[in-house]
Amino acid sequence: MFFVEGSFLIALDKYREGKIQDANTRFRNIVDICPEHWEARLYLAMTHIQLGDKKQGLRQMTHLKEFCPDPVMKEKAEQSLKTIKLNDDDELEVVWKRGPMTKPRPNPCKPRSRFLFWQRG
Repeated sequence: MFFVEGSFLIALDKYREGKIQDANTRFRNIVDICPEHWEARLYLAMTHIQLGDKKQGLRQMTHLKEFCPDPVMKEKAEQSLKTIKLNDDDELEVVWKRGPMTKPRPNPCKPRSRFLFWQRG
């Protein structure tokens, strides 16, 4: 869990620095490890769209809208999907009003190991 959250913060920094390809790779790795990391999936969708893979971005945003239990994240996905429209050439036209939430939300993923903490006694 700490690995996922640490990776998310690094990916978020890369995104904010404008290193979209690097951020996309990192967000993809996080979603592969923890599919329920909804904020990473939201940023993954945004990076796909910014890199020109709009159909994959739309898929990620739709997955977020359908399966995310967090009403705030779900609403953010619904608002983003409203701005994505198919034009006559079957290409996606995207208009972003604002980016996703900037404050990380708690991760619902459970740790894969119970040996996450080691304390000196």
